[in-house]
Amino acid sequence: AAASALCVFLLARVASAQTNALSTTNSKLPNTSYLVPCEGQVESDIVKTQTMIDAGAYAISATGCACRVARNYTVTPGYYKLNETAEEIPCREGHICPGNMVEPAFCCPGYVCSKDATSMSPCGNGYWCPPQSVEKIECGALTVCRERTTKQNKWGFFLFIVLLAVAIWLLWYLYNMGNHKKEDIYIAMINDVHHEHKEIDLQASTEMKVMANEKSSEDGKETVRDAGSAGVAADQKSQQKILENKETKFDIRFESLEYTLPDGHTIMKDVSGEFKKGHTCAVMGPSGAGKTTLFNLITGKAKRTGGKVYLNKKHDELSNYKRLVGFVPQEDVMIRELLSVTDILSFSAHRRLPKSFSSKEIDRIVAENIDNLGLSHVATNAVGDERQRGISGGQRKRVNVGMELVASPSVLFLDEPTTGLDASTAYDLCSTLRKISRAKQMTTIAIIHSPSKDAFEQFDDLCLLGKGGRMIYMGPREGCGKYFDLLGFQIGDQNPADFYLQVAMGRVKSEKLINFHWSGLYDLWLSHEKAIEQYEEVKSPEYVEAMEQAIKKMNEETLQRQATMKSLGGKRPSKEGEGCCANTGSLCKRFWIVLCVDSYRYFESLFVELFLWLKSMVCACNPNAQPVRSLPNFFVIFWLCLCRAMKQTYGSFEKVAGDMALPIGVGLLNSCTAIGAVFVGPIEDEVCRTLIPAQQLGACVGPVSDPYQNISQFLLVCINFAGITMGSETFGSERTVWFRHASTGLDGIPYVLAKWIADLPR
Repeated sequence: AAASALCVFLLARVASAQTNALSTTNSKLPNTSYLVPCEGQVESDIVKTQTMIDAGAYAISATGCACRVARNYTVTPGYYKLNETAEEIPCREGHICPGNMVEPAFCCPGYVCSKDATSMSPCGNGYWCPPQSVEKIECGALTVCRERTTKQNKWGFFLFIVLLAVAIWLLWYLYNMGNHKKEDIYIAMINDVHHEHKEIDLQASTEMKVMANEKSSEDGKETVRDAGSAGVAADQKSQQKILENKETKFDIRFESLEYTLPDGHTIMKDVSGEFKKGHTCAVMGPSGAGKTTLFNLITGKAKRTGGKVYLNKKHDELSNYKRLVGFVPQEDVMIRELLSVTDILSFSAHRRLPKSFSSKEIDRIVAENIDNLGLSHVATNAVGDERQRGISGGQRKRVNVGMELVASPSVLFLDEPTTGLDASTAYDLCSTLRKISRAKQMTTIAIIHSPSKDAFEQFDDLCLLGKGGRMIYMGPREGCGKYFDLLGFQIGDQNPADFYLQVAMGRVKSEKLINFHWSGLYDLWLSHEKAIEQYEEVKSPEYVEAMEQAIKKMNEETLQRQATMKSLGGKRPSKEGEGCCANTGSLCKRFWIVLCVDSYRYFESLFVELFLWLKSMVCACNPNAQPVRSLPNFFVIFWLCLCRAMKQTYGSFEKVAGDMALPIGVGLLNSCTAIGAVFVGPIEDEVCRTLIPAQQLGACVGPVSDPYQNISQFLLVCINFAGITMGSETFGSERTVWFRHASTGLDGIPYVLAKWIADLPR
């Protein structure tokens, strides 16, 4: 306790010594000097200084203007003498020593001192002089400096901020007017397209009646009916440039696709089928059936462990035609804030259509797709997000599909496009996809879950997968019911889509299969494929007989297996080497196999990506090296990204005002912290030597006043947080959008450069 009390006492003494470090009271020289107002002050400042001296509260400080003069001896001007016997010491710049000075005084605030420290004069109008000034500092623009001021009054900056806000509003208003004019042009174009489609529908209806009277073929009637209802005629010149090249349309056939993980687990096995151009195919199956895996294997996103893909009867890879392939994700991945339906579709079209297309032709394609998707009445509406209400969920789903349709792809993959939609909206979307696919001869494949009966009937083909990635049915949608009826499954009045899923999951009993299990559907489909190869006709008696023999064989195997189980008392026969610890020794081996395979695939994909990037750079430099669809150059892509980023950033005046208010508010806050801040240097070394050691810890070691260190730290923190706030909105909120655009060929350099330039004013 005594030691603690002693420490507290010593600390108190040191603190007291630091507090009095600026005091001019010198115990060694009592009654040898006194304080007087420094020479050169105006009369009003002399009165103020003398009043503080008389009150006994004045000392050497940042705002003081008093000089300590000797009582009994004289000192040359420009010098000071600590006592009568000491030598004269010259005053340094920034101090005032008019004569008979015991110690130097700081040049007074609002005054300027000569470099020889012998005289001091007031700082005139238009200038400002902090303490220790040897030169007057001219006031900057938009500031006011009165006589003998120590700082600039920056009231003019408030006027500048007001004028800046008005200028920003005018620029935003003009920019917004330009956007409205563009929207009006699009609305007029969409209306023209809509009227043309009505005329085409009327003409197609008339032709259909005429052909019906002439008893034309069923195929001819169907073709005319589809073309008329689609509202997209063959005479649309903007579409003909793509349709003329028949090689850009694909019939996709895949045989014996397999995908096995490094640990030996099989995701997909022996899957074969065909997706035809001009057809829409629904891919269905329970969870874990490998629907998305099938997409990845066909497009080349996942490396197949077996099987082949044929394009137009030629062995080829769809990954070689990425620019002709569209993929619609399940989520509505798009920039929904401030951008309208037209903005989103127009950006996708201008970026992905061939560079030979003119701007008017591209706008025409966008207008046609907007009308086909039923978005004409919301074409100029913002898509909207969680904070701002925009178009409905069904309309947003159609915009998501439209982002790919405007690029005129030859193949379109859709991941659950009807999920989250009501029955009516889902039907409209599926119907639109069917019409566009037939009109453009596009290969359309969609993963769907539990569609309504009307929506399901809009698909031409059905691909039904079972658990474990095995094929249950692949062919025309209408033939699926007949196929399952042949196997003994009666559909009744149920929704066909729900019924097929129930069969695939083994929840429906068969009238022909004994103790039916869903895994038996795989073998029956293989038997179906063999029978089709032999007889080539589903309705032929030979085919029916072959399938009856396959069912009979499966029933015999089921009865034999049941008999074996019964003889073993209901236990499954064990395999050689099987037991509770049979696989323990192989765990370590399996781990190293998985590690090596994963490492190999990682570095393989890395080098493949590097090779593809170098290849894209070569193709960019040599347009003739492009295998398919030559896209716009770097500068066009940069301009498209910049226009989109500008509208995204400055499309709303409230957002612009909020973004501008943050840095302005931070600047005003920093200015407030610097009000009254004055730097005053340390006391002369000769004066410090006369003080006791405790007093030397204060102004003798560092400056008398230095608030700028703390102000600068606070300023840096504010600038950093303001920058983080602005920068986090640049890329953070559209990461998934970037991934989607990058998968379709968007280069990162023009995108990042455009976003950076658009954010510069912020």
